[in-house]
Amino acid sequence: MNLLLKPALALALIAPLAACGADGAPVAPTRMDTPATGITLSGCVKAGVVAGPPVTSGSPARC
Repeated sequence: MNLLLKPALALALIAPLAACGADGAPVAPTRMDTPATGITLSGCVKAGVVAGPPVTSGSPARC
């Protein structure tokens, strides 16, 4: 088992280094302006714990 462990360990350590730069020299990404997403978020959020029976008053709760 020891005969296979050393070559496997060497291969595991060398393989990531061999992959560095396999597709050529690194190229910086081009600068892009901030895109307008067209998404608008609005509203309110409530979180908490309520004890007792639920209230069904007919109108929705306001923030």
